[in-house]
Amino acid sequence: MECSPDDLCSHPNKRLADHLNEVGTTASSLISGSRPELSDPAYIAGAYHDVGKYTTFFQKHLRGGKDPRSSHAEISSLIAYYVAKRALSSLELPILVSLAVRSHHGHLKGIETVKRWAMNKLDDPGVLGPQFQDLYKRMDRILENMSNIRYHSHVEGFLEQDLNSTLEEYASDLLHLEEELKADQSKAWERYLGGLLLFSCLIDSDKHSASDTSFLPQNPPSPSLITEFISSIKSNDRMAGIREKLNSLVSSTPVSRTVTLIAPSGSGKTLSGVLTALKMGKSRLIYALPYISIVEQVHDVLSRTRMDPLKFYHLY
Repeated sequence: MECSPDDLCSHPNKRLADHLNEVGTTASSLISGSRPELSDPAYIAGAYHDVGKYTTFFQKHLRGGKDPRSSHAEISSLIAYYVAKRALSSLELPILVSLAVRSHHGHLKGIETVKRWAMNKLDDPGVLGPQFQDLYKRMDRILENMSNIRYHSHVEGFLEQDLNSTLEEYASDLLHLEEELKADQSKAWERYLGGLLLFSCLIDSDKHSASDTSFLPQNPPSPSLITEFISSIKSNDRMAGIREKLNSLVSSTPVSRTVTLIAPSGSGKTLSGVLTALKMGKSRLIYALPYISIVEQVHDVLSRTRMDPLKFYHLY
């Protein structure tokens, strides 16, 4: 579908409202299975990640007109924060939403980085100023265009409020959350992984929507692939008995959300660990390893089970 000159578009072949709705709905769906409490934040991150594209600057840019004011990630993150704070009544979640939106064209930025940005913008808003004014002038059309997007009424509140007031509120919340996280680190990993998951679901949903690509069905590998392979291994070495005991233990033990498997080298930890993970019934299994040599070793073992694993090196 080509966008007509009168359409408000996110990409040459995609209407902006359609894109926002698709990304919000998909991000919410992706995250709901593992972290249902993040379903609404994921929807807001997806549905508002490109809201800054409603400016005339971006719409002209999309049609070939160059303008430095066409950037959209910063203004979108500020709107997403404002909407999330009003919709979710939380300190932490709106910040996580805004960080995901702010970073959706690059690496995920942290609280300290964005806090400094917000405080600097209080002295010099830069392109945020003309972008804010442009959105305010087009508010009626924007709200009408977003009528099917949940929480869109809060966009009016954002545009009716002074930009500096929102920046002050944002900087203050970032500071308070930073202090809270430093004072109480009991849930640090849960918050950190939640933020990463929110960002990941946004990126995944955005790429699929922008490219009009459907998600491939995720059929989890059957644990029987592992058990059958283990049964086919014939070995008379001194570790054979240990491997058999470990496999029997893993096969018969109920699986909880977090499992620690400790066993000596050569005892079959690779296959037993994978079997433990597959028993959880998840659609994907991610095996994270610290060295390329071990990556190669695990990939070789799993390839022989007919699992068809994907091998990837991350050297960042």
